[in-house]
Amino acid sequence: MFTRQLADVEKTDFFVDWGNGTSHRLLTQRDGMGFTVCHTVVRAGSESRLQYRRHLEACYCISGQGEVEDMSGAIHRIEPGT
Repeated sequence: MFTRQLADVEKTDFFVDWGNGTSHRLLTQRDGMGFTVCHTVVRAGSESRLQYRRHLEACYCISGQGEVEDMSGAIHRIEPGT
């Protein structure tokens, strides 16, 4: 078992400012668990085109709201609890 805090990740290469937000990569492929855990903050009013070539991503919104457009063009409203 191990634990990591956001503040610990900020001091490493696993804290990424990707332009329209930040991502704390708390659990990565290097940890050998078979999945990753990230704490991602998207900047308000931003629009991002994201593509994941090597993995799938599941997201859970804890605050704020927005929309995600999937590859088919369908719009999905995102709000806390989504």
